[in-house]
Amino acid sequence: MGHSLALRLMVAADIPGVLTVQQDAYSEHFHEPATVIVERLTDHPHTAWVVEMDSVICAYLVAYHSRLGKVNPLHAPFAVADKVDCLYLHDLAIHSCP
Repeated sequence: MGHSLALRLMVAADIPGVLTVQQDAYSEHFHEPATVIVERLTDHPHTAWVVEMDSVICAYLVAYHSRLGKVNPLHAPFAVADKVDCLYLHDLAIHSCP
């Protein structure tokens, strides 16, 4: 039997799954709290995606519009630059899928 794989925009209900992927993919220093991820999702809903397999989140990507060379600090809200010229891929993590 095949698996169902979907790439879609992230929604608030995905946050627990995103945190699970983050914990598996990164050392503790790089873990960002749910509050930061929720704030980014709220402020930039069209630049946050998840991949789910059989209804389980197994990857995510959060990004924001910026200017080349203007990088947002880890654990901080995304600050969008004036006259954006790129999409900065802030966090991409992949977890083993079921």
